[in-house]
Amino acid sequence: MSTLADRTSLTEMLPPPARVAVVLAGGGGGPEGLGPRTGTGSSALHQVGGMPIVERTVRMLLAEGVERVVVIADEDATAVAGAAQRPDKDRVEVLTVDGRATTEPRHLAIAEAAVAGEERLVLVSSDVVFTDGALSSLVRSSQPAALVEPGTGRFAGAFMVGPSMLGALPGIGGDTDGGRAVTEAVWRTAAERGAREVPLPPGTASLSVATPEDLPAAGRMLRRSLIKPTDGPVSRYLNRSISTRISMALAPFRLSPDSISVVAGILGVAAGWALAWGRGLLGGLLIQASTIIDGVDGETSRLQLRSSPRGAAFDAVIDRIVDGSLVAGVALWLWPFHPSLEFKVGILASSAYGWGFISYVFQRRLTGLEVTGQEHSLIMLLGGRDSRLLVLSIGVILYHPGAAVAVGWAVYLSSVSLRVFLTRRRAGAPPGPVASPDQVGDPAQGDLGEER
Repeated sequence: MSTLADRTSLTEMLPPPARVAVVLAGGGGGPEGLGPRTGTGSSALHQVGGMPIVERTVRMLLAEGVERVVVIADEDATAVAGAAQRPDKDRVEVLTVDGRATTEPRHLAIAEAAVAGEERLVLVSSDVVFTDGALSSLVRSSQPAALVEPGTGRFAGAFMVGPSMLGALPGIGGDTDGGRAVTEAVWRTAAERGAREVPLPPGTASLSVATPEDLPAAGRMLRRSLIKPTDGPVSRYLNRSISTRISMALAPFRLSPDSISVVAGILGVAAGWALAWGRGLLGGLLIQASTIIDGVDGETSRLQLRSSPRGAAFDAVIDRIVDGSLVAGVALWLWPFHPSLEFKVGILASSAYGWGFISYVFQRRLTGLEVTGQEHSLIMLLGGRDSRLLVLSIGVILYHPGAAVAVGWAVYLSSVSLRVFLTRRRAGAPPGPVASPDQVGDPAQGDLGEER
């Protein structure tokens, strides 16, 4: 097989995403594939991370800005259509090819007819599982391209196809059942026509699901992808090891991320109440439970491809309500007198409401203090929210709330001072190099939500 054209550095600004994508959702992968060995027809219907593979692929394409997705199905067409159109029925079209030979020329001919007039087209095999963001560079490629794994150059399951390639698609065929044969044929044609390689963006991955044994591996790949690059060491090595497993276990139930945020908030407020009555062991355990569940809501939104600024803002406000409750709880524990029940309730409620309100009002004004790279890791180690809450929970479990608060405030103020220093130094620094295409348009890391 021919090698692809020279690898592209992609230093230019990326164009808008392609308007249309085609998902090949046909076949069960041959006699040794998923369909025959699991008793189902199309491999696109197998669930990974709580949803069918074809639905995950469609959601990812729509999230990247693709306006319309055409799904080509043969086996279990009704079930495939139901899964594929669940994200947005108006923007997803399902076309059916009669019979089981998904690699016949007519299978690709029907795709060509459905996307006539398009200058760029994303072609994806539905038996490949992608992590969030894996298609971001490819869908914005201005030239015919193949998505590949960095370093190895191994095909990663998706193409950007130009008009010249579309004209050749109906002539591509084979004898092996399954969408993989189609994409492998396109891979060969792409090499012959000099299509460039677009590597998977940093931190993303893909996995071809050809056999039942590949499904658990795909699930593990998705679970690892839930760890954010902005996580502090406590979150990365302690909290995420628990929360990501909870997220994967809850994935089939499709719980709303906001409802999980509320549960985390209730646990945090309950921890504040326990501290107000001097229940250190209970309060410490509730703090850690709230911290872990607080990670599940974001993981669930990323797993379901439902992340949004509104959801992030809601989660940040809930975090501040919890922080206010904990501060008030420790203060009431250390109060030298014996306040009444009404006084405790008033202080706890006022603190929770006040911290939540301040977060809601000033959240956007603090985005200028965002930092990245090694500086971010140091700040998160010194005063990340996960670090502070771990210190507090250990302190109250040992019944030393005063010491825990003193240490917590010390690391927090050190991180704030370092953040201000780095921000001022950054303001006077010369402009940096042009961002790589996979970074163009990326949102801020949003780590302030983990630090305030």
